[in-house]
Amino acid sequence: MHTHDRRALTRSSFIRLTCFAVLQVACAAVLFRFAARGSAAATIVYGLECSLALYLAARLWKRDDRTAVVLIVVTAAAIRVPALLSSPALSNDAYRYLWDGELVLRGVDPRAAAPLSPAAEPLRSTWLWTHIDYRTIPTIYPPLALALFSIAALDSQNLWGVKLVALAGDVAVVAALAAILSAMRIPRGRVALYALHPLAALEFAGNAHIEAWAIAGILIAAGSPRMRSFAQLRPLALAAAILTKIYPAVLAPIIFARERRALASVVALVAVAYLPSLIDGHVFGSSANYLGIQRFNGSIGALFGTEGELVVVAFVGLLAYRSVRRGAEIAAAVLATVLAYLASSPNVLPWYVLVLPAILCVVERPFAGRMRPLSFGIIGWSCTVALAYGAPSLWHETQPIGYAMRCIEYAPLYAGLLVWAARLRGVEQASRVAA
Repeated sequence: MHTHDRRALTRSSFIRLTCFAVLQVACAAVLFRFAARGSAAATIVYGLECSLALYLAARLWKRDDRTAVVLIVVTAAAIRVPALLSSPALSNDAYRYLWDGELVLRGVDPRAAAPLSPAAEPLRSTWLWTHIDYRTIPTIYPPLALALFSIAALDSQNLWGVKLVALAGDVAVVAALAAILSAMRIPRGRVALYALHPLAALEFAGNAHIEAWAIAGILIAAGSPRMRSFAQLRPLALAAAILTKIYPAVLAPIIFARERRALASVVALVAVAYLPSLIDGHVFGSSANYLGIQRFNGSIGALFGTEGELVVVAFVGLLAYRSVRRGAEIAAAVLATVLAYLASSPNVLPWYVLVLPAILCVVERPFAGRMRPLSFGIIGWSCTVALAYGAPSLWHETQPIGYAMRCIEYAPLYAGLLVWAARLRGVEQASRVAA
């Protein structure tokens, strides 16, 4: 049973929470004055905003009254306004999205044509060219992502189109969370953990990453097996997630471990979407080349590379698949698999991590029993992962301070994992003694 508090907030509680919400909005406004400079001030302000957001999320976690929901929605919208009005400060991906979308609108396949290729020559005279990275590498993005870029590129004279597309995905995540929680009869106040997260505002409204569309698809597929209205949408949602970001493909056998027809539907939808690329011979674009050169902010994944990551994800994924087959909670199994993927990856960009707090919202009892330290570790890491942006403007990854900051960044995650593992071992030993 889940504890709901549908009573209206008392006046004193409402005033206190509103004050904290106003302070968070003020921090969000100040943050984007410093973010472009990559300054220490931005790190401090971001840390303060995370503290305020976590306080609000904790206080609102069990709330399900209209006042609390309105407070979450208003605050979430307010912290995204400064991000939406600012230029991408910490990533050039938004410009590449527009570039790829513009190529699609001109009838050129971005998976076959690198920015320096002859086919892309007309675009090199536009304002986008100075912002384009990886100029010798064709795009790595799947078909649905390219479709989103094409929509954004309908207005390629500025970043408003791509920002609104990214923001729409962010809104879809919040809406999916609210619908799933209502169906599960879990307090909608949990949405605050994601909706008020400063990193979500920074990465989606600010840096215009499309990750939110994949997160929304994963949530609908994994978090809503009880929702009759979503039953037909679940395979479509996961296929859309795979066609936006490739990694959700490893989740398909887990989410649909007990639903073979739904799994077959996902495979068929993805295959049909990739059919034109298969005919042209450019199925995955330059993904292999990109993975071969991109190494950033990894932890244990930096030690054994992509091959080791595949082994870890396959092992954890197999365990998750077996647990779901035996009746375990799908959302928890998906959370474990995604966590294994990120922890073992040699390339962990901050916005990748936002899927974790989103999934955590729909896990039935994330702070009960053995899972409690792991949940706290995930939430802590979702805040500290932004320290990765300190390189190279504030420190270099290979310098002692760079290694120290990496340790600080990953400390919440691995502390949570260690405590979780210790408790799990203690339970196993106790069960053996009892037997």
